[in-house]
Amino acid sequence: MKSILYSDKEFGGAEIYVRNLSKKFGVDFVSIKKISFNSLLKIIKNENKVIFHDLRAACLKFLRPFSKDLIVIHGPGRIKFVTRIIVNFLRLTNSEIVIVSDDLYKMFNIKFRLTLLRNFSSFSDVSLNNNNKDFIYFGRLESSKGVNNLVDFWQKKIAGKTLHLIGDGQLYPKLIKLNNPNIIIHGSLTQNSIKKIIKEKCRFYISLSPREGLSLSLLEALSCGLIPLVMNIPTQHFIQKDYGFELINSNYTNLARIINGYSSEKYNFISNQIIHKFYRYSDEKYFYSFWKKNINNIEL
Repeated sequence: MKSILYSDKEFGGAEIYVRNLSKKFGVDFVSIKKISFNSLLKIIKNENKVIFHDLRAACLKFLRPFSKDLIVIHGPGRIKFVTRIIVNFLRLTNSEIVIVSDDLYKMFNIKFRLTLLRNFSSFSDVSLNNNNKDFIYFGRLESSKGVNNLVDFWQKKIAGKTLHLIGDGQLYPKLIKLNNPNIIIHGSLTQNSIKKIIKEKCRFYISLSPREGLSLSLLEALSCGLIPLVMNIPTQHFIQKDYGFELINSNYTNLARIINGYSSEKYNFISNQIIHKFYRYSDEKYFYSFWKKNINNIEL
């Protein structure tokens, strides 16, 4: 069994997901961007079961329509209508399609061959330092994730506050040349290194990504009590509805006010409330039992 994804990056929903499956269950993964066409075809032909991640990889399922495989959809895609069409065609193949968030699941009126399996990823072993004040983004350093807009906004509108950017991607070569003491570019780091920076420096998680599934980075941030500053998009409405945090407008008109609006004496109380409420979005037991069953072909 192998996982197949398109990206060759370290960060992102599918990227973290395949690494979790590799670490916990020994499922090797390959990136379409890194593997030769002949090697890819060999996998498609010979593997007994494949886990396809997101639409570009999932389209390869049409080359083996009768094999019993799994497809994981991590986000709505650039155009939701296209995502719905492709997923509906994939349902005609012999596959189980895993949807990682409630909002993605609601895109489909008919649930045939669809399984809702909420993302699980936790930094719950991180204890924040009471003096932490920094902001952090960890994920792909890509324009599609709003990282360029975040950096531009920080340079023009924010003073005296530190932003940590962790990840790799197309923007990294440009960002590493920044000469701004308030923006620290770490590049790609291990999870333990990210946890160390959060524990020692950070209090806030910020992302200007305009489209997400149920972001693994956001879940990790919530699990250790980081205060989330994220965009007003459907999959993140629970941040306002259940946590009470204001979401960022698409034109960022409220962003500076939100960033400057937290007083230090409220940090600890807010973080404790975040951790307490986090667990309604993370069912670790069900996540692992699902994959144990499907990877090992056993009944639980």
